[in-house]
Amino acid sequence: MRIISKLQAAKGEGGQVTLEAENAEDLWMLYNLIAVDDTMQGTVSRKLKSEDGRAAERRKLTLALAVSDPPVLDIDASILRVKGNNLTQSQFVHKGASQSMDIECNSRVTLAKQDWDAHAWELLNEAADQTRTQDVAAIVMQEGHASVCLLSDHMTIVKASVTHGIPKKRGAAAAGRPKAISKFYGSVLEAVLEHIPLDGNSHIKAVIVASPGFVRDEWLAYAKAEAVRRGHKDLLKSLTSVPPRFISVHTSHGNLGALSEALKDESVLAVLKDAK
Repeated sequence: MRIISKLQAAKGEGGQVTLEAENAEDLWMLYNLIAVDDTMQGTVSRKLKSEDGRAAERRKLTLALAVSDPPVLDIDASILRVKGNNLTQSQFVHKGASQSMDIECNSRVTLAKQDWDAHAWELLNEAADQTRTQDVAAIVMQEGHASVCLLSDHMTIVKASVTHGIPKKRGAAAAGRPKAISKFYGSVLEAVLEHIPLDGNSHIKAVIVASPGFVRDEWLAYAKAEAVRRGHKDLLKSLTSVPPRFISVHTSHGNLGALSEALKDESVLAVLKDAK
């Protein structure tokens, strides 16, 4: 996150800051920063009629919005949508009219709050820290579904979501079950290799693998076999290191919410104490 102008207030007071979201992680940071009743100033795209009223053209306008709804983040499209009421006097948009603002990567916006509380202040400082990194990753999975994430002190960033249909153990389609599971495990591994750096220069100190049942252990065995088959030294070293870089944790389910459960596990806490 690039800070264009510094906050014109102290913690616990009102003020504004101008930011430029440089990547999807910055959009996630803004998603956590923006709250209802904040003021957002930025560029909006609006279809306007020509003077003769016959044709319409899309124009970019700079407006300030009083945020009326929680922001919505489309992580796949890297778009953060903010909805509010227009505060800017404009010949094109009535004051008080409902308007949405799409914030994309490299968008510059000004965020104003009446009260920069401790949580928002910490998020802003983290956003301004150009050296910040996520040094813990996580794979939360269950049969047929997995989320690959990066973790920081204040957020979980979902880098990939993998979903595959897995036939049941009994029934006409049961014969295709092993192949489907292998394909699912392979897709999860490719997502991990794409989004979690494992080389010698990687800042990732721990990878939590959480699931109910034996899914996580079966996937770890699959990943190790693939590392050997491919001759992938970084992956194999990460899977067999002592202390372990990959931490297997049992959770009650495999949805993303299980991550909070995994983070309370004693084995994870012991590793994170050294990682953070």
